Amino acid sequence: QVQNSDFKNKSAEMEADAPLIPSKHIIFVCNWERTDSINAVTKMIKESRSEISIWALIHDDKAESLLDYNIYDSVLDVRHADVAVGEDILSTVTIREVLSRDRFLDDTSANHILLQRQYKLISDWLAPVKNAILIGEVSWAIEELVLIYARSRAWDYFTPSVSRSFDRRWFLANGMSEETMVSPLSEVLSDRVSQAILSTRPQYYYQALYDLKFLNRLRSTSLKKLISYLKSRKRRDLFLSKVKKQLSWVLTVFMKNNLKSSKLENKKLAIFPMHVQPEASVDYLAPNLRDQYKVIEKLVEILPEGYILAVKDHPGNIHEFSIMSKLKLIFNKNILYLKPSFNIAEHYSEINMGFAITGTLALQLAERGVPTFTLARIFFNEHALCNYLDLDACTTVQVGENDFSEVILEEENIRVKAYVFKNSFEGFCFSTEEHGFRDPLYITNLSYELAHRASLRY
Repeated sequence: QVQNSDFKNKSAEMEADAPLIPSKHIIFVCNWERTDSINAVTKMIKESRSEISIWALIHDDKAESLLDYNIYDSVLDVRHADVAVGEDILSTVTIREVLSRDRFLDDTSANHILLQRQYKLISDWLAPVKNAILIGEVSWAIEELVLIYARSRAWDYFTPSVSRSFDRRWFLANGMSEETMVSPLSEVLSDRVSQAILSTRPQYYYQALYDLKFLNRLRSTSLKKLISYLKSRKRRDLFLSKVKKQLSWVLTVFMKNNLKSSKLENKKLAIFPMHVQPEASVDYLAPNLRDQYKVIEKLVEILPEGYILAVKDHPGNIHEFSIMSKLKLIFNKNILYLKPSFNIAEHYSEINMGFAITGTLALQLAERGVPTFTLARIFFNEHALCNYLDLDACTTVQVGENDFSEVILEEENIRVKAYVFKNSFEGFCFSTEEHGFRDPLYITNLSYELAHRASLRY
């Protein structure tokens, strides 16, 4: 049961205490994955706080078909932007940066015009709004345009994000960053389900891998999608990368599924798991590190004396797929190239150092006493053994036993867990077989937090 009675009671108390100043608008940026849960959140807020104005922006066909138009005070559809712009509003540099991160839109003059028109629509639509909270992902160019506008008005743009290895928890992130967890301003509702840090990956990981499989993607590809692939260079390249990946299975023969290798004789082991691409965790949280082969080359250069780098391949790393680059990794004497099926969790005790861009492995290793580094700033840098590393500025990774001698691991793990729990909510903010995108805890917690924030008069 969604805890709607608690929500209504607390909202009534909040309303009674509120001064006579208009609430902030709540603006949802809807994509096809989240629209159903956004409808549920909007209905819940409107039932108890009908005076809060809730708007929605849609930018894909599925979101348009799922959106319940009747419950929103205003809806903007930016799919067909035909507004006259005049002079460019955004600089060419900004537009190119935005296009470079979108997985499908090419850097063409037509798309430059499209984004300028979409930004004009967004600006005109939101111009009358005094203050607002925006909620959406940043996984597509249009979502980044909304984020840019929000920042120009000094408005909050929040993205509900998974709390990584902390199962059934999520938090609010600041747009294109998970460096910090946005501290909740409301009381976090909970059904008192016991929590534990998982030693294995959360459920959404396996669902994502299933969806990324070539045959599964092929089954879900319509003729319309296939035609669109032919019209877009990025889509063609992505499709060809998937084909090449299927044809390159023979390369796995040269990859290792264990840590038995002459390369490891008298050496310490550092590990870097390749990240799935295309995916917001790299393309938007760390866009300068999208070429993971260059990242690996740099890591080999800066490793301390006496270390060798183990690289675990990722079955979903297809955006920057390169057979030649993989061959270089296989035959590099300073790299141990591991198969995608290699289970890192079974070998924690053999790892001396870990690297990740934004991956959860960095936290999982730190919890077990292994010094780790993330190559983008991420909220679990809170852990004393999990630090941020500026790859461009670093010449040699310096790790001494004395650096962590004062860390009492059990106490540190408890402290970091408490930090995450304090700044996160319970519920699934991703799709599961049991809940879809409508986990009652997620919807209840997000509804109350947004209503609370909208009522604050500053």
